Amino acid sequence: MYQAAWYNGTQSSVYDITQFGNNTQSMISAFWEDLILHNKGRICYFHNWAGYDSILSLPSLVNLPGYTFSPVMQNGELLSITIMKDDYTALTIKDSVRILPGSLAKLAKDWGAPTQKDHFPHYFNPIELYGILDWKGPLPEYQYFEPKRTLQKDYKEMLEEFKGRTWSFLEVSEKYIMGDCVALYQVLIAFFETIVSKFPIDPLSVLSAPSAAFKIWRTVQLPLLNKDLLKVFDFSRTLDTKFREGYHGGIVDVYRPHLIGKGYYYDVNSLYPTAMCKVIPVGMPKLISLTIPEFLEGPFFGYLKAKVQAPGPDTPGGYIGLLPLKVGGRLYAPEEHLVVCSFLRNLDLL
Repeated sequence: MYQAAWYNGTQSSVYDITQFGNNTQSMISAFWEDLILHNKGRICYFHNWAGYDSILSLPSLVNLPGYTFSPVMQNGELLSITIMKDDYTALTIKDSVRILPGSLAKLAKDWGAPTQKDHFPHYFNPIELYGILDWKGPLPEYQYFEPKRTLQKDYKEMLEEFKGRTWSFLEVSEKYIMGDCVALYQVLIAFFETIVSKFPIDPLSVLSAPSAAFKIWRTVQLPLLNKDLLKVFDFSRTLDTKFREGYHGGIVDVYRPHLIGKGYYYDVNSLYPTAMCKVIPVGMPKLISLTIPEFLEGPFFGYLKAKVQAPGPDTPGGYIGLLPLKVGGRLYAPEEHLVVCSFLRNLDLL
């Protein structure tokens, strides 16, 4: 890392590694101290904090003297961290990509942010090419830009912009990184104002889009159901983790990737909405334990936790992974000799 920046609507700072003897850790430590000093008690958002920024910057943060830290983890990823000093909260860090999934460039366009994400040659490394970071010269060639982010017409416009001018790597980097901070700030402000205008919740209190949706449901929809004398049981603190084991989305499998001659490909979607149209168990659940004979003898309607052995590869359905298993945050469809534990709805859905 060679630069770091923050922006809060009125104040901002950009830190450059050349100011710290080209020492990344010294630069990041100074960045954290400055960020905390000028934003006491605030919530700070990093876009893709869990997947990128936290990994690179945490060592310098946790080694700051006089602070304690309270993290929020999920599936091994750091979603949020509260920084404490003495008896007060110095800063709370959250991940904006969890609240607004998507690239910053697309979010800035979708939310009409006055500041749009700028173009930058991400593949241009002046240290490898010229041996110095503070390199100045002509605009780097198009091959150093990401084609998905910078089109040929965009590059032609930059050529005109820097015609007869010197292109400075650090100056352009500073403009680019601050532009990202300002754009994200503008997107978040627009998003929060929209939420507050429509729903009586504090959007700063949530960590993700699903948690925001659930809070809105509990605040707005649940009272309407209770008014109609419809009892809704809250299992979020008791059975939520159990039910989540049986819900997996985003599974895309191609079982016959190559066709010889003529053939057809089929796609199946909307299985969850279809399942939700079926009759499902409601009310306060009662935990029971059945042997296999007891289960086969009597009618069963409810949620079932079972051990299932997938069919062998020599059977008609052996090549299809029917039931997924989540391991390390990834989904797998076991074959023969593997056992998967899952929650299944009533047998009609099997």
